[in-house]
Amino acid sequence: MAALSAARLTKSRSLGRKISYLMKASTQIYAGSMVMIDTNGLAQPANAEAGNNGCVGVATESVLSTSSGNERIVVQEGIFLFAATSIAQGNVGERMFGIDDQTIDETTGSNTPLAGVLVEFVSSTSGWVYIALGTSISKAT
Repeated sequence: MAALSAARLTKSRSLGRKISYLMKASTQIYAGSMVMIDTNGLAQPANAEAGNNGCVGVATESVLSTSSGNERIVVQEGIFLFAATSIAQGNVGERMFGIDDQTIDETTGSNTPLAGVLVEFVSSTSGWVYIALGTSISKAT
């Protein structure tokens, strides 16, 4: 899939903490998208970026940060249903990576952020992923 171009309703269950993060300047984050933290500690949509610090949850709102980068985004931790590129039942319990802000996969590409852990397989093209700050501490290599 491609990165989001509008807000979406992302199915969820077992919701956890809501945390506010300072956003990267000149960045659009849409409600329902996976949010990652870059190497400067700033929130942005999940994407392949060198040295990222992984995903921390799903955006609860859409926010466009200005060039000054003083805006904040509220992110929800929990279990979310995301599209997948190619997963299997055997991947349950394994780390998932954010291909973009709405797609996961079990294999890491170049600089893809750690999204979380697959907790339920739905099909080869979708699964429930636990995403929280604690699941993204180890950087994807």
